[in-house]
Amino acid sequence: MAVTCVIFFVLWFTALSPTMALCPPHQYPQRTESGTEICCFYCAAGEQIVASCKRHDSKSNCAPCKKGYFNKENTRSFCTPCYNCDASSIEKKPCEKHSAAICECPEGSVPNNERNTSCRCEIGKQIVEKKCVPCPTGHFSNRENSICQPWTNCSARGEEVQQSGSRTSDVKCSKTKIPPEAVTTKYMKLQTTGIILNNLKTNTENQQITTRAGPKILTKNDDISNGNTSPNNVMNLGTLLLILVGVLLLSVSAGFIITLMAQTKPKKNRRLYTRKCKHPVQEVQEQSSASESSLVKQCSA
Repeated sequence: MAVTCVIFFVLWFTALSPTMALCPPHQYPQRTESGTEICCFYCAAGEQIVASCKRHDSKSNCAPCKKGYFNKENTRSFCTPCYNCDASSIEKKPCEKHSAAICECPEGSVPNNERNTSCRCEIGKQIVEKKCVPCPTGHFSNRENSICQPWTNCSARGEEVQQSGSRTSDVKCSKTKIPPEAVTTKYMKLQTTGIILNNLKTNTENQQITTRAGPKILTKNDDISNGNTSPNNVMNLGTLLLILVGVLLLSVSAGFIITLMAQTKPKKNRRLYTRKCKHPVQEVQEQSSASESSLVKQCSA
């Protein structure tokens, strides 16, 4: 029985081999219903065989691949679903009907399969500009293919650092909180210092006082250099100078008016006196010479 099977297989292979060898690379062998071996053309890339040919050296019945499927040329298989490159991989070429997608792992990462559709960027690293690089100082990553996160700020939470962080682990804060008074005092000191510096800068740049006592402009810089940083002192000094100048002008004006009045009054008295002397002299000339001499004496006196 075994010998009979071997003989039958040899005869079948001998009869079949010459026929199959006649098909060129772009064709495939196909057996018809009558048992005849024929060669059929493959479908083009992006298509799949729906039905084989019925006659030798003829085209098969083909149909295009659906969206999201692909098929290579010179194959009898059906269209294959496209595979995509995930977030850990880089897509060099998208999937098309006639070809699959081409994926590439970022530099420094490790592929998870032969197609490179998935890659592994180890903990303590992150993908930056298509490269798997270590986390910067003060940051950590405790999961693969994750983004580095900054260390926890313990002082902002009113706690102290219990354990320092690393590229793969976060900082551990103590459960004992810092007293609120210490945090408040430190904050108030910083706030007060900032207000003082801001006021000094504003006063130095903007405020100027001009006085009439001289051409010099009194500025806040001059006042601060002399050891006086109060803006009220500078304003009081300017007001005092203005008052002194006003008093001086009033004194000069009053003296000038008094002098002018003193010079004007004697002239008026002499005129009145002259008039009184002239009228009696005219009357004496009309009456007699004796009376004239007596009046002249009175005017002389």
